[in-house]
Amino acid sequence: MEQERSSHPLAEGAREAKRPGKLVTGHQILDKILTVYQGNSILMLDETYSEARNFMQLIIEKYNPGLKFVEITDRISLANRENLEVLTGDTLADKVFRVNAIRRKHAGEILVHSYLPSLLISQPQDNVLKYVDGWKNAAKEFETVEIFLMPSNSFKETERKLIALLDCRVEFSVTRKDSRMAKYFVISGCCRAEFNMKEFEYLVEGDKLLVEWEGSLTDRPAQISEGALEKKYGEIVEKPATFIIQKGANSERAALTVSDYTLIHQIIGMSAGEVSALFPERPKEILQRLAKWDLAGVVSFKRDFSRSAGPIPESKDAGYSVLNALRLLLPDRLVAWSYKMGTQAVPLEYFVANREALSTVIDMLTENAANKDKNDYLKSMPQIERSVLEMAARRAALLEVPRHHESTAAAAARKYIPKIMRVSLLSAFILRSKIDKISDTEYHIVVHNCYICGNQTTKVPMCSSVSGGLEGVCGTVFKLKADCTEVRCKALGDRNCEFRLRLYS
Repeated sequence: MEQERSSHPLAEGAREAKRPGKLVTGHQILDKILTVYQGNSILMLDETYSEARNFMQLIIEKYNPGLKFVEITDRISLANRENLEVLTGDTLADKVFRVNAIRRKHAGEILVHSYLPSLLISQPQDNVLKYVDGWKNAAKEFETVEIFLMPSNSFKETERKLIALLDCRVEFSVTRKDSRMAKYFVISGCCRAEFNMKEFEYLVEGDKLLVEWEGSLTDRPAQISEGALEKKYGEIVEKPATFIIQKGANSERAALTVSDYTLIHQIIGMSAGEVSALFPERPKEILQRLAKWDLAGVVSFKRDFSRSAGPIPESKDAGYSVLNALRLLLPDRLVAWSYKMGTQAVPLEYFVANREALSTVIDMLTENAANKDKNDYLKSMPQIERSVLEMAARRAALLEVPRHHESTAAAAARKYIPKIMRVSLLSAFILRSKIDKISDTEYHIVVHNCYICGNQTTKVPMCSSVSGGLEGVCGTVFKLKADCTEVRCKALGDRNCEFRLRLYS
């Protein structure tokens, strides 16, 4: 049994990295987009209630037959069929007992819960949600990936609460595009940050699942010669300060993510060295992206040999001077005062006015276009805010750190993470927060007085600017990759805005 589980595709990364294994679908495009790990719980919303199931079935049959999954259904007529377990029991407690037994039997596998609509019709919503919350924790214990399948917009209140409760949301939709019906999926949560809330068109063609990638529907990313990419990267990394970034010939036509598009427009005119300094936790990755964008014509470089041409300095060990360590023992407001950071909150009126202005511009740009085009732009606004605030936080940190006699190449010790996060939120937004350490790589952040989403009502969390700011501080100050996800939001009807901050070395 031990040998069988160790060879399971979901478990392959766990032994190496000593963390939950990453799900590998075998589909080259999806594996670039998704970051699903053992223990994750996913809400799948589907207008047709069949597209999501067909999508998963195709992945398992054609791209990774080694994936083990089981669907839990309440349809007795399907008993004894392969990969199906029937939910039995007269009471909710009986059904919960049955689900837990199935989970123990299929530890380490993918569980698809397709009975939720029937359960919500027969049982009080709050009772069902309580058990789903418990199953979310059980998934981590048994290293399962749990998928809760729901029809879109059929149980709107429950759907809203499940979005906030579970780790990830994948929403499928079908809409008319030109003279045909096009299929799309949107992911929020278990994906790389630049793909969060990005809409992907997909098409099933024969036994292939084709996904929109860089302007075409494919199941394989376009290949740029590894030799050409390595050569260009080598040129940049040797003298990064001399490469000045400009817009490329294909910058407007390229199928960029919202995050990448926003990033590129913020770094035009900067040198590759300056950009790598803004991303000290991943300088190689960011320079490789610049090299790839140059080869694809998304950006171009102007050489300026008058600038300092030295290579990128390596990050130093964690630390802080005695004076700064003592300062960080003070209450949050005194820390901000001692650093002369003050409080520079941007009022709610600014956020509302900014969104209204962007909405007006979108109306102008899409006046003669389909409503779907406008909705695409509107969906992009939170991601743009997140990217802009992340960059603003990185720039601010690079200015503040040297001002307090610390090196920008030095990573602050992890023990200062809660304090510096709280001070950053207080200084930048006048937001009071409580930060609890869940593990060495995960923190839970509660913002008590969030005005960014004040008096707003939405279906998804909307404080993306806070998430972006915290990710920027983690990257620049602690030299750690971070993913900050808002799991509760006042705009959803929750009492406070809450965030889950995950760190990656």
